[in-house]
Amino acid sequence: MDPTPSEKGANAVVDVNRLSCAYGRYVAVRDLSLHIKRGTIYGLVGVNGAGKSTTLRALLGLVRPASGSIRLFGEKLPGALPRVLSRAGAMLDNSALYGHLTARENAALICTLRGLDRRIASELFEELDIARYANRQAQHLSEGNRQRLGVALALLGKPELLILDEPWNGFDPVRLRSFRGTITKRVREDGTTAIISSHQICELGQMADRVGIMDRGHLIREIDNSDQAGGPGIIVIRASPPEQAANLLRGKGWEVETDRGEIRVTSRGSESANNVLRVLVEANIQVTFFSTEAPSLESAFFKAVRAEDIVNEKHSGRVH
Repeated sequence: MDPTPSEKGANAVVDVNRLSCAYGRYVAVRDLSLHIKRGTIYGLVGVNGAGKSTTLRALLGLVRPASGSIRLFGEKLPGALPRVLSRAGAMLDNSALYGHLTARENAALICTLRGLDRRIASELFEELDIARYANRQAQHLSEGNRQRLGVALALLGKPELLILDEPWNGFDPVRLRSFRGTITKRVREDGTTAIISSHQICELGQMADRVGIMDRGHLIREIDNSDQAGGPGIIVIRASPPEQAANLLRGKGWEVETDRGEIRVTSRGSESANNVLRVLVEANIQVTFFSTEAPSLESAFFKAVRAEDIVNEKHSGRVH
């Protein structure tokens, strides 16, 4: 008998439990659990090869899991395919476009297959600023325009679940801002649930409600973006000698990391920077650079990945 969904994932549009996916002997996703609520934007962030694309392909039934379970809208895959996918829109890469067809013809084909009014494609073309390229063959579009066409096709029919893999490659700053506005509007007005993967951390941080950090196939941390602004900041220091400065601050109880001679201290509050500087000056340590960074998704990402690296090194026996 199939297990019932976990209490945490019972009301989730996407409910993944202990998912693992492999290509031959290479394990791309390891023991991943993911629960995404309706009407939210969820970001998957990680370096290339972290397992983001494989995770999205598994959600769409394009990769067969080695173990674990996936439920969309409460229905278990693969048994619920293609029924649940009729409620989803996706853009994984430009291979979904027919290069010999124009942008308009690509959209018309999708509308015909899904029984949609073709006029909605024109509206999306205007919204995503690709109407001027509607009669150009997809193979002759720039990378950014192909990406925007792919997003427009994914949005046809107001899908309940939207899955986008690296959607803003080739976007200039103006169109990137417009794209963020379009996706946010769809989620807020239509109740769409969006999953967006990227290695561009700052862009995800500007639109996602919740972000999952992936590294080497593992989901190593999840962050509510609304909480990130209230999290700890970072104090950045260059001092001489750096090892003495770092050890001194650790001895005083601060959380300290070093990277190529730079010392990064997790702030404890508004007085933390003054206290750190005072400790170093009183110890006659020469401080050549001192700055503070506001809490950000980017700093949380690098901190989580560094922590994962340390754990992996310990398990491999390289760190004792």
